[in-house]
Amino acid sequence: MRLIASPAMAEPSLSLPSFETVLFRHWDPNVLGGLLPLLEGPQQARFLGAATGLAFDATDLGRLMAAPRPAGLPAAAPGMLRFSPEQMAGMQHQREAVMAVRVADYLTTYANEPSIRLGAAGLAAFCQSTVAEAVALGIEQEGAHCRWAYLQLMTRGRVLDAPGVREMFQDSTVDITPDDRVRILFDTIVAMETLS
Repeated sequence: MRLIASPAMAEPSLSLPSFETVLFRHWDPNVLGGLLPLLEGPQQARFLGAATGLAFDATDLGRLMAAPRPAGLPAAAPGMLRFSPEQMAGMQHQREAVMAVRVADYLTTYANEPSIRLGAAGLAAFCQSTVAEAVALGIEQEGAHCRWAYLQLMTRGRVLDAPGVREMFQDSTVDITPDDRVRILFDTIVAMETLS
């Protein structure tokens, strides 16, 4: 079982006889803000239950949201809420977009001058690219995404070209998460900079 932004049971895949059970953080307004536009009628009925609608502040999306119950929804089906592969991909895209904004905020705070040189559009594109790259490396936590982007910014996108870095991320013989590998790499580089 894996965590999809936290608790409430959900099943990805409507068409396969087997499925993966995940936990879904349905109570987080930022998660709701990305989820609700993806739901189809029967899913909306299952999600809302007897509620007549929802209103919440999706701070990551920068707005208040209201989701009144659509007219004519079917009765809620029993069991867990199920998501199609396309909906799962949509949720992943939303998470990456939110993470890119958070990474940009981090970089403008902790690497202000290089961030300013990129300009707003350049920084946004850079953050989207580093988040996608970090996801491909297995990086999940916000702090690790921020550290990875910082390293990429300071090395002009060449951190994986440094001796041993790519191998460190590909080494499956060591039981260290990608998030911890980024922290170790970051701390090592910061320590080396401090000594020089």
